[in-house]
Amino acid sequence: MNALVDKMDLTTLQRPRLLVVVASLGALLAIYWPTLMSMVDIWDRSETFTHGYFIFPIAMYLVWGNRQQLSNQAAVTDWRALIVLLGLGMLWYVAQSVSVMVVEQLAFVLMIPVLVWLLCGFNILKSIAFPMAFLVFAVPMGEVLITPMMNMTAFFVIEAVRLTGIPIYSDGLFFSLPSGNWSVVEGCSGVRYLIASVTLGTLYSYLNYNSYRKRALFILASFIVPVIANWLRAFIIVMLGHFSNMKIATGVDHLIYGWFFFGIVIFLLFWVGSFWRDDAESSIVNKARSALGEESFRRYLAISTLALCGLLVWPWLQYQQSQAVSKVAILPVSLAAESGWVQEAKPFTDWQPRYLNPTQVISSSYSGKSGESGEQGQVGISLQYYAAQKQDSELINTQNVLIEQKHETWRQLSQQPRLLEGGGVVTTVLETHLNSYSQDLLVWHWQELGGVAVNNAYYGKLLQAYQKLVGNNAEGMAYIFFTPINDDREQAVERLKQFIAVNAPLFRNALNSAFNNVGVKNAQAGVSPD
Repeated sequence: MNALVDKMDLTTLQRPRLLVVVASLGALLAIYWPTLMSMVDIWDRSETFTHGYFIFPIAMYLVWGNRQQLSNQAAVTDWRALIVLLGLGMLWYVAQSVSVMVVEQLAFVLMIPVLVWLLCGFNILKSIAFPMAFLVFAVPMGEVLITPMMNMTAFFVIEAVRLTGIPIYSDGLFFSLPSGNWSVVEGCSGVRYLIASVTLGTLYSYLNYNSYRKRALFILASFIVPVIANWLRAFIIVMLGHFSNMKIATGVDHLIYGWFFFGIVIFLLFWVGSFWRDDAESSIVNKARSALGEESFRRYLAISTLALCGLLVWPWLQYQQSQAVSKVAILPVSLAAESGWVQEAKPFTDWQPRYLNPTQVISSSYSGKSGESGEQGQVGISLQYYAAQKQDSELINTQNVLIEQKHETWRQLSQQPRLLEGGGVVTTVLETHLNSYSQDLLVWHWQELGGVAVNNAYYGKLLQAYQKLVGNNAEGMAYIFFTPINDDREQAVERLKQFIAVNAPLFRNALNSAFNNVGVKNAQAGVSPD
């Protein structure tokens, strides 16, 4: 066999295997087409991730640039990769079941290099390691950084303004100067600049440096520089608005100045990085032809078929799960409160939380007396019930918020955890202060999955995944209680505490009765102790 290989062109012998690899990758894209399209949909609607359109073509071009080296290596299957591939399929299945789109998309993208590893071997994967790793940038991820980067930007701008001697009043992400009011929103976080910078910086480091140390340092710089640059950008915009009496940098020019400033910063970063640029390594072709070994083409084809069958298992299981019809508990439209609390005909506020496609919503307003002084007050409730949870109709979703960013009327001044005990309830609630031009509200809210209190989104998704795997539907409920803040915030706290203590048993009994009437098991989604 080795003598035959020495006399023949290895590329000719490899061509059928190359066709199998290309066909297998095409089949992978076809099997997980909905996941790929979910990525394309985000690239299309979000300016932050528009670069995703270019990731696959760039990776393909980089692989093509290594074609001479690849043509001298034999494609031999590696069974170790099959275990990893099946593990990624299971991860995709779990993420799809609990609607964690970013994990679902990441698992799909990682299947591509692992499939190459399985069908071509580790040596070939190592030769194209960067193009395969670069595919990760196609996954629209990074939104988890928005909130901390918003807080850092606000802190920097506020402190920088104070250093100038200009009077400034701050309240969380909102601050006021004598010339006008400002707030730090998602677009000011700098995540958009950061993702673009790291993507370009990673590609630049690969193309211009041979040293792993230089590459790592430049990627680190492409991470740090845009963060600091965004702080300066936000400060400069505030100063332009202040000294122009709010005539400059307060409209669309705000965005134009931001991208123009970012372009200058990236140009300077790459210009400085060019001083340490390495000479291009000469492409040395290994004249020694690799042997195909004892693996026959028929066995190679059988392994690739087995791999694709393994990939088909997970979408099939997901399809079977989606066909299962779950019984839905229809909750009572009205919950009667007792002990002095009377349901009102009209709500006392125009505010309502924004939750995405719940199965049912119960909203009511009550009036009654609370506290030792018998103070008359009002309390509102909003129960957001999710029965058969699925993508875009689930309890734990980043789009489920008390108020939207840039809301025309309402803004969030503060949020902090508070331990709630009373009426059979022992849980941690999030206490939020909402403000509008005419009203201040104190809001307590928490979430439950299958009767278990969930205060952390990551824990909630893991719990939902577990419930799905053991065959439970894990119905979800968001409990939201709110009351006006008049002159005394502590009075509002006491009002919510007493209202929940008195009425929690009524809510629990009504909700449990609704579930039991339709025979839903393991779904005691009422106000219950942890």
